[in-house]
Amino acid sequence: MMRNDYKEALKVFDQAISHLQFHLGEFHPLHSTVYSILGYYYAEKNLYQDALTLYKSSLICCSRILGPNHPYTGEVYLDLGNLTLQMQLKQEALNYFEKAFYVFEASKGEDSIECANTSHQMAKLLLSSGRLKDCKTCAIRAMKIYEKDEADYV
Repeated sequence: MMRNDYKEALKVFDQAISHLQFHLGEFHPLHSTVYSILGYYYAEKNLYQDALTLYKSSLICCSRILGPNHPYTGEVYLDLGNLTLQMQLKQEALNYFEKAFYVFEASKGEDSIECANTSHQMAKLLLSSGRLKDCKTCAIRAMKIYEKDEADYV
């Protein structure tokens, strides 16, 4: 049953890519989305290397089509960070989270909620790695943004 599940997923993936290429061409942002969806599917099945390959393909598409500072490129960096964290590759995960932060900072501004959430994620990772000074920096940055954001809603 599980084998058929993979075959069906790959069949749908191939169909989606074929439709995108036929109707929208090779350089459309939805290519990146399709790669990310299949990457997520593989990550859920604990096929981390396959998921990593697909997320990296998604990142290449994003960078090439949308640009290196597009918010969706930041989202793919977050996906890569979360995946490598699942793989217990903490330093690599931190590098991806940091790249995501810089993309969000460039695309949405330093006070964006995306920057806060990414800083918070980095702070947790730095804390678990014993890098307390760096953790404090990220945590304070996240808290300042959250405090500003809270004032907007009250």
